[in-house]
Amino acid sequence: MSDLTARARIVDAATVVFAEQGTAAPMRAIAAAAGVSAALITHHFGTKEALKAECDQRVLDAYTELKMAGIASPATSLAMLDQADEAESARLATMSVYMLRAFMDGGDTAREFYRRLLAQITEIMNVAAARGMVRRECVDEPHLRFLAAMNLGFMVVQYVMYPPAESVDFMRHLMDDPGLVDAMLDVYTNGVFANEQVLTAYRESAGLPGSAMGGTKTATKTANPAVPLEKEKDV
Repeated sequence: MSDLTARARIVDAATVVFAEQGTAAPMRAIAAAAGVSAALITHHFGTKEALKAECDQRVLDAYTELKMAGIASPATSLAMLDQADEAESARLATMSVYMLRAFMDGGDTAREFYRRLLAQITEIMNVAAARGMVRRECVDEPHLRFLAAMNLGFMVVQYVMYPPAESVDFMRHLMDDPGLVDAMLDVYTNGVFANEQVLTAYRESAGLPGSAMGGTKTATKTANPAVPLEKEKDV
């Protein structure tokens, strides 16, 4: 086995083991999964921490690639997720669970992973904004921090409430609930509040400028059809 092949094989195996067992996974478990000796892992990476850092970047790069494909062609990307074969489904599931484990482990490792994830999300969102897919106001640092935390929080809740027997089961659970996916996309697309009154009230109390759409006006966007116009201001 060439050094290049061995290194790639170790990273592949370590990614799966870290997804299943977290950062505390012993080197011997990674070695067994890769079919190599622990000494060979040390030869290539030096420490488990260095191996974990390379796995982190591998997963983040794959995440970015997936998101960029979605920006380029949302319909094609969704079809690929829905029609993915078993091997691709397993890869995507491992990536998702790995990201959750990396964050849920806590400590400096989790903070570093989140910092790197935020950098990747910043790149993704800027491309999306340049293509007119997301509002330019949403790519500043506070928005990006909130979006990253919201995405992670949603995934953590799903993982804790419905812990998968295997990593691949986690992705299947999400994709098998089209109502949940639809609700998520609806909130991203249309928001929740029917007008800007809550945001406007907060910005006025905090001394912040601008309206919900990033301008200076404070008029409402669209009247809530469930509330009579003459009463909506009192809701």
